[in-house]
Amino acid sequence: IDNLNKDIKGLMEIEEEMDRLEATLREYDNRIRSIKLARDTIEDISQDIHKQFAPVINKNVSKIIESITGGKYTKVRIDDTLDIAIENPITKEIIDIDSLSGGTIDQIYFALRFSIAGSMKGENLPLILDDCFIQYDNGRLENILKILSKMSRKKQILLFTCHHRERELLDRLGL
Repeated sequence: IDNLNKDIKGLMEIEEEMDRLEATLREYDNRIRSIKLARDTIEDISQDIHKQFAPVINKNVSKIIESITGGKYTKVRIDDTLDIAIENPITKEIIDIDSLSGGTIDQIYFALRFSIAGSMKGENLPLILDDCFIQYDNGRLENILKILSKMSRKKQILLFTCHHRERELLDRLGL
């Protein structure tokens, strides 16, 4: 009987440990399901937001890029994974962003950030720019400064730079 009691006691401890581990496993399964549900919900909301704002942002980015590039590029496409491509207006060929010059890429990202900031509701916060036009040629820099001049009527713009080129262009344009 003593030997049987020892075996039964060991068996009971094993069963209790199994019950405890099964409870832990159920808890982890519940956490995994909760996380998957949260992830799926966030992805659905993200897709809804993208569907709602993507056409507006694409239009605004395209408009800004057309102004900056003097009409060289007129259509920018930002897909649901936020990959960016630009359309060659002559050939209608879609150009991957990695095929563009560093200056053009900077200009597209500037236009994207500005478009997103412009689409946000709420306070009219100032736009702070710090040496973001380094890779711009003089023509495109002049175009973006004209755009910023128009925008400065609605929003305060602070432009920081260690170069004299921006100041000279601003003075020449009377801005």
